[in-house]
Amino acid sequence: MKCKYNKLALQARGVIQQTAKKNGVSYDEIYRDMQDAITHALNSTDPSALSFWHTVQQVTKGEMPTPEDVILFVSERINRRIEWPFSFSSYILH
Repeated sequence: MKCKYNKLALQARGVIQQTAKKNGVSYDEIYRDMQDAITHALNSTDPSALSFWHTVQQVTKGEMPTPEDVILFVSERINRRIEWPFSFSSYILH
């Protein structure tokens, strides 16, 4: 499920743009950093992380998730109040 040019994908891109503006960097830098983080996370050995990314990859039909895919996936789970298979507290950056 590569994000298509639709309303939800545009909203996800808006989130990335807002993040870039807030941090005084370019959209491309934020996008690249997010894609690098996704790539790194997909190689995790943490069972909880693997469970999360396995679920994301089911949605993306085995393709590498894009930042838009991840933003939309997480947003949908939050909006539907779907229980997560792990605790976010261990993933919060300090």
